[in-house]
Amino acid sequence: MANIKKALIFSICVQILSKAIGLLANILLLRLLPVNVIGGFTMLGNSAQSISSIARLGTDYNYQVTSCALPASQRGGLQRQFLRWNACFSGVAALIALPLLYPSILPLGSSPLLLIMIYSYLLIESYVDVLWEPVLANRDYSKVFGRHLQVAIFKAILPLLFGVFFGWKGLVAGLLIATSSNAIIAIISLRQLPYAEGKPLPLRSFLSEGIPFYLVPLTQQLIFWPALLYLGFDSGLESVGLLRVAQLVVQVVGILPTSIIPIVFIENAHGYDKNQSQLRKGLHAVALSGLAIFTIYSMLDATVLPIILV
Repeated sequence: MANIKKALIFSICVQILSKAIGLLANILLLRLLPVNVIGGFTMLGNSAQSISSIARLGTDYNYQVTSCALPASQRGGLQRQFLRWNACFSGVAALIALPLLYPSILPLGSSPLLLIMIYSYLLIESYVDVLWEPVLANRDYSKVFGRHLQVAIFKAILPLLFGVFFGWKGLVAGLLIATSSNAIIAIISLRQLPYAEGKPLPLRSFLSEGIPFYLVPLTQQLIFWPALLYLGFDSGLESVGLLRVAQLVVQVVGILPTSIIPIVFIENAHGYDKNQSQLRKGLHAVALSGLAIFTIYSMLDATVLPIILV
């Protein structure tokens, strides 16, 4: 139980620091770059997150539950199945997403190299969390949550630095380098896991068992992402750029859920009865803290947003 408490505290601290770094970097982006470039940045980042949710097909939920029920020495077949199939899912999803996204960001620039960079970013960013799932299933919480800080620093510095000097192309390059570094660290962490034998799941079970958990995020993304694409194409990237302001503060509400839910999910999957009461307390803390943060922000909204926008 002490290890779980340490993991929770570490995760919360990392999330707070990561959000602070991201908030500062994004405020600087808002002040230093044109609104239409910020709109393109928002479109690209949100598109990658959306296709990540859509392309998983619930396999991440199914993988964690099934994998944690197996001894570590028997997870190999399921792990390889999970990584390979999701690589295909992300590749296809990014290929479909690119022509849908590109008309909205076309005013920012068009070239074969830029297309390749955008596709590579969509592919890697939508797949990189999959690479971390086996590490999370192995309960290496320090590695999994420590990378949030590395990602926050890279995504803060590189897009800002390249974007200020090279505009839209530099911003895309910064995002691509940041997410590629995250993927490289994930692959190194994967290779450090002990080699495991084991059989994959029947394909039907692999694809279907996680669907009940998947329906809510799928519905959200199927509503949000087309609406975002329509807004960017119809109203222009300047309008999309204004969404970034609201997103900056809304992210604060997600600090505790992002910190606690993965640990709660994994520990529940391991099925240790002695942890149940502590895990329930964690879920209560998530619900109450999220409500409190949202209430405080609602009261300060008229004060905070003008400061960011000025």
